[in-house]
Amino acid sequence: KKKEEERKEEWEVQAQQELAEELIEVLDNLERAILSAQEDSTVVQGVKMVSDQLYGTLENRGLERIDAEGEEFDPTLHKAVDTEEGKHNQVLRQKRKGYMFDEQILREAEVVVGKKEE
Repeated sequence: KKKEEERKEEWEVQAQQELAEELIEVLDNLERAILSAQEDSTVVQGVKMVSDQLYGTLENRGLERIDAEGEEFDPTLHKAVDTEEGKHNQVLRQKRKGYMFDEQILREAEVVVGKKEE
């Protein structure tokens, strides 16, 4: 009986994680829509509200953003997509947000990392 409950709990966490993974793409698209808008209209504000509400709901279930900008590069959390002159091994910019769910990395943050000038 106890094993059955544990299995059910594991299944629920896995199902929530899979749903969160799929909804990350929706968050990305909402963010792209907001960034591509020419003016800050009521429609854009509405899209922002939906995006914030969706993230808040996912966050309550265990989703967590990986804040990379200004942090030291960590290959377990960050994926370097480019390097630029700057403080060595420091994340200079984040190109794509990363997310964790229940302490597991769903997607690394795609970042630009600083390198020393030779």
